[in-house]
Amino acid sequence: MINEYRKKPVVVKALQYRARENEVEVLRFASRNGRECHYGGLSAEELEYRLRNGQILDIGQTLVIKTLEGDHIVSNGDFVIEGVQGEYYPCKPDIFDETYTKVQEK
Repeated sequence: MINEYRKKPVVVKALQYRARENEVEVLRFASRNGRECHYGGLSAEELEYRLRNGQILDIGQTLVIKTLEGDHIVSNGDFVIEGVQGEYYPCKPDIFDETYTKVQEK
């Protein structure tokens, strides 16, 4: 028998990736809790160092989050979500908008 289920109301942390604007911020966010994340093989620290020293990034590089299911590429505009067990994963903006609403600041 097929049953219906409602998703539990859980608050998650998320950050929208904007290519050429916030790679370091997204890498730092998605690398918390010891998770592995890189931009073209570079860690947040390596990427920040290169940007600070005026090195131009290769436009073809991708932001990758390593998960138990394998590597996930984060596309421009995707939201990076910290899940309930400290895992990180990308989510397309349209799915994010249908699934989540912003928590009002206190």
